[in-house]
Amino acid sequence: TAPPPTIPRWWRYPRTEGSQGRPKAIAALAIHGIGVFASTAFSAAVTSGDYVLFWGVKGQRFGAERILDTAFMTHPNHYMTPDYPPLVPLYYAWTMLGGDAAMDWWGGIAAAPLFLLLAVMAVWSFGKYARIPVTDAITALFASMFALLYIRHTLAGNAEPMLHFFAALALGALIVQRRDELDPIASVALAGAAMTKVEGGVFALLVIACSWPARFGSWKERLLAGAKLALLPCAALVTWLGFVQARGLTDHYVPGGGLSVAYLVPTLSAMAKELAMNLAYAPWIACAILLGLAPAKRNAIPWLLAAAAFLAFLVVIAMRPNPHLEWTAGRTLLIPLLLSVFAVLAAWREPRK
Repeated sequence: TAPPPTIPRWWRYPRTEGSQGRPKAIAALAIHGIGVFASTAFSAAVTSGDYVLFWGVKGQRFGAERILDTAFMTHPNHYMTPDYPPLVPLYYAWTMLGGDAAMDWWGGIAAAPLFLLLAVMAVWSFGKYARIPVTDAITALFASMFALLYIRHTLAGNAEPMLHFFAALALGALIVQRRDELDPIASVALAGAAMTKVEGGVFALLVIACSWPARFGSWKERLLAGAKLALLPCAALVTWLGFVQARGLTDHYVPGGGLSVAYLVPTLSAMAKELAMNLAYAPWIACAILLGLAPAKRNAIPWLLAAAAFLAFLVVIAMRPNPHLEWTAGRTLLIPLLLSVFAVLAAWREPRK
């Protein structure tokens, strides 16, 4: 009889049509970046204040009550960002399903390096699937860059790691596919992004809109494929907004706080300063260098447009007397940075036949 099949080790897996062989040495930088962030997260040195104030609190409450407690979120003495999508606190509440009376707060902190690891795996695996020659370098850049920025902005326990995982999964599926065969993966991931944060819904809508030029076939075929892609994330977002409206939870989804075009110039000035990320614009410069060396720069245009549109969205919602960009921009700018990384990945892909 033939010997039983064995699972090939990761450093020996066979070359197939959609792979490039084993990782190069530079890929070790990705593991190093994740390890550094995990060590700081587990030391509680980069725990998000928002995790303590409302993300974790909502998770504890939802798990204890086994329901989305809208009365608790709208109580005058609480500030629970009531209309934020519920996926993150529900993930935290999941740790209580075994009957525990308290949420696993350390588990919420541990979720940050976990989701960063999953996002890095998405970059690497989709890049290898598309046989992109610089996949290992882009993966190392993404992992080390986001690990550093997660530490600088104390994101352990916050919603950004989950959002960035869904974003990486969606963008990877859309960029490397050959004939729209990975749209179901992208659709589920975009729905996850829309249910993670308010910015995730904006990201999902922009990606759906900007992915249209990168598709195959006639304009009718592209339109139909785009509609299929949009169905699940839009249904999830509309359902949540309907729930928010019915329960009187509206807060962040409705612009307020004295928005005015009169604040456009100071907002642009402040945003230009925040784009440096206290790193002398190094993340953007790194992406620009890799993009400048890429052989198929036109492939990056849809995703660069999405990044520019998201930046415009951030500017618009910040046109107010006190936008506090020094507090929020460091986190929200990670979405256009992630889009820029995947634009680079797309630019290095072989031209589609």
